[in-house]
Amino acid sequence: MDESTQDILVGFDGSPAADAALQWAVDTALLEHRAVRVAIIDDSYAAMRGAAWWPADYWIGVEDQARVVSAKAGREDITVIRRRGPLVPAMVTLAHDASLLVLGSRGHSRVGELFVGSASQHLAGHAPCPVVVVRPAELPDANRIVVGLDGSSASEAALAFACRRARVTGETIAALRAADYGPVHLDRKGQLPEALGVFLTEQEQQLAASVGHAQAVSPDVAIGPEFIALSPAVGLVEASQQASLLVVGSRGLNAFTGMLLGSVSHEVLHRAQCPVVVVR
Repeated sequence: MDESTQDILVGFDGSPAADAALQWAVDTALLEHRAVRVAIIDDSYAAMRGAAWWPADYWIGVEDQARVVSAKAGREDITVIRRRGPLVPAMVTLAHDASLLVLGSRGHSRVGELFVGSASQHLAGHAPCPVVVVRPAELPDANRIVVGLDGSSASEAALAFACRRARVTGETIAALRAADYGPVHLDRKGQLPEALGVFLTEQEQQLAASVGHAQAVSPDVAIGPEFIALSPAVGLVEASQQASLLVVGSRGLNAFTGMLLGSVSHEVLHRAQCPVVVVR
């Protein structure tokens, strides 16, 4: 499918967080001139004995609610799809035709969390398109997209995604590289260890190279490099407090072989103070 014709897929369960996710998706669709599909997944067949389930007509009401929320956001022509089965496989299948998969940060729950927790982790690692988890913004008027960079191909893809969005929204980009090198002990002359200086120089050079490449591709986007002496997860979460969007790669250079979602991505999905995009 031509990328320019791909729509935005929203997982919707009728919760307040799902309303926020649909609002975000419609706003983005209007900016990018894309269609919106709303997926309502009925996984009630997987009931655990003794659990309390929603009434049989609950999902019909969810569809009505989705149409109302979308219309208020300025989009009445959404497509609503209902599926019955396990949540994650159903969403992954539907996402093959999507430019984005958008989820709320908390959902209605039968036995835990629906569109957050293990479900969002699996979808961020398995979905064939970028996954957005819409979290409340600490600073609603923020005009800055923060991108986590570590030199991996996934983080480079995250920066490319941020540039495409910034071209549409007019926002600036903070390209953030974070490294926690622990306590620093000065040598006998009161100087920083030579190895630390080499390490910092390498980090700054790699960051500059990533930003330079992105800037060459997107000269109309303002990209500011930032290097901070914190662990990547802590640094990104702190930066998200003044961001409109936080973009990370699904796997970094330090991910263990076979992991589909790195520890940093996992952490920011649960702690970020703005919407998070995980790019594969």
